Amino acid sequence: MTEDVVLDIQNLRTHFVTDDAVVRAVDGVDLTVRRGRTLCVVGESGCGKSAMARSILRLVEPPGRVVGGRILLYPPADTTDTEPTDLASLHPTGKEIRSVRGRDVAMIFQEPMSSLSLVHTVGDQVGESLRVHTGISRRRAREYAVELLERVRVPGAERVVDSYPFQLSGGMRQRVMIAMALSCGPRVLIADEPTTALDVTTQAQILDLLADLRRDSGMGLLFITHDMGVVAEIADEVAVMYLGIVVEQGPVDEIFHDPQHPYTKALLEAVPRFGASEHDRLTTIRGTVPAPGTELPGCVFHPRCPEAVEGLCDTTTPKVTVPGPGREVRCLLREGTTDREESTDAR
Repeated sequence: MTEDVVLDIQNLRTHFVTDDAVVRAVDGVDLTVRRGRTLCVVGESGCGKSAMARSILRLVEPPGRVVGGRILLYPPADTTDTEPTDLASLHPTGKEIRSVRGRDVAMIFQEPMSSLSLVHTVGDQVGESLRVHTGISRRRAREYAVELLERVRVPGAERVVDSYPFQLSGGMRQRVMIAMALSCGPRVLIADEPTTALDVTTQAQILDLLADLRRDSGMGLLFITHDMGVVAEIADEVAVMYLGIVVEQGPVDEIFHDPQHPYTKALLEAVPRFGASEHDRLTTIRGTVPAPGTELPGCVFHPRCPEAVEGLCDTTTPKVTVPGPGREVRCLLREGTTDREESTDAR
């Protein structure tokens, strides 16, 4: 494992067991987050991106649970300890995982209005993680909360620190969420669609802010989105998820200029383009993401794939192939390059 790796996810599986079916929300995901770099996880709603992110911090609510795989959190580079901590092996409510949340790995949740308490001030919420992990006084936590709000470019931080979330705009609430996540200087920041509900101007400001914070602190950023435009703006590496698995991953430039998987191609073709005629129709991906619990033989994307081969894609589960350095793709039509693993039985 190279020195710049801070989080290594190996064959992660998170399932939701119901009376009617077993929903494989995350079904064998491998991802690597590196210091000072941004990994974007992209895909349509329902593909398992948020379930994967919440699994890292063991925040999956019953009946969901992590049923397999490893989530290796590596120690800081300036320490003598070289052994990683397997977060997947920790109890979801135990002391060990609580010491990791906020301090080593922090998360910006998708909707700040539902993630922030309406009855506590911004300062109390931003300073809470500090008080839990460092034991500083309430007064010092408030002072540091002001500094954090200024760092994330909140105007009038001295006033905002004593405000309540419902008194702030959507963009301001999102900045408060970022300040909360940064309070203990985490080595990994997970951002779960943090710009979805924001207008384009505020979205651009938030993206610039996250890029600056990542560059200044050297933390690894795991950014979850369904917007390929956001991916192009902020990513160093890209992982494309569909129905609980990663179907393609690699450097952002190669993913955009030479996509290998039909699903990646479809996502890129669905992006609106400047200069298009007013009579041109937007490209759409046919069909929808299958309902939770649906069992599909063969490739999970084959019912929607324009390149699917009958008798092959609907019967054989593709293995991971390596079309180039740093690239991985899970498609039967791209096999023949270096194989990483053997084909498995139908799901």
